[in-house]
Amino acid sequence: MKLATLRNGQRDGRLVVVSADARRCIDACTVAPTLLGALERWSVVEPALQDLSRTVNAPAAPGTMPFDARQCLARLPRAWQWLDGSAFLNHGHLMERAFKVPPVADFDTTHSCTKARPTTFWARTTTCPCRPKPTRSTSRASLAWC
Repeated sequence: MKLATLRNGQRDGRLVVVSADARRCIDACTVAPTLLGALERWSVVEPALQDLSRTVNAPAAPGTMPFDARQCLARLPRAWQWLDGSAFLNHGHLMERAFKVPPVADFDTTHSCTKARPTTFWARTTTCPCRPKPTRSTSRASLAWC
């Protein structure tokens, strides 16, 4: 299943399901008006989106329209947060200065993430709970970051 966000004059665009060959699409507004809306209710909307995918991929599918990728927005034009997980110490130090937060203790031996909402910074650099703490001998380039 291919999903896209088309420009429609609204900040979040509108969700469409795109054919496998990317020539046609079908409006998904009856299922979810936006991709963010679909993701927030994925377990409910996924079966209906799969049905739309089968429809748009059928020969002579009713209700389809030509797909023009030039009319697309970013998939999630207004993501609700951003996360930054850096593998380079220098980048981490630059982020601390940019957000005017005090240095994190043991920064050179911990995984770090920066979280923010689109409008305001809401969580300073913190240790990521999803990965074990590396040792000083662990190569930063070889670490899996969340």
